[in-house]
Amino acid sequence: MIMGIVIGDELDVAYGITMSNCYACVDTMTITKGEESGKYVISARCPCFISEEQRLNQFRRYDFSINTDTLDNIWEQVYTELKKNFENYTDCI
Repeated sequence: MIMGIVIGDELDVAYGITMSNCYACVDTMTITKGEESGKYVISARCPCFISEEQRLNQFRRYDFSINTDTLDNIWEQVYTELKKNFENYTDCI
């Protein structure tokens, strides 16, 4: 299971400062089932920190939802969606 990702892309932290090797993880995940579609909706909140060691203050957050037919490998589904925001990343276990 992936516990987070280290982002190799340069991200704007604040005031024009950019950093790479920032850390993102899944903070909150909710799952609902659509009454009409019968599909599951997985909503995730993923904070981004300066580094894995410095997870005190997030500087960005990625919120998204996934529509899926199955709840198999929900962590993998969520992290796959999170990774779509970046070109370069490394999985952290």
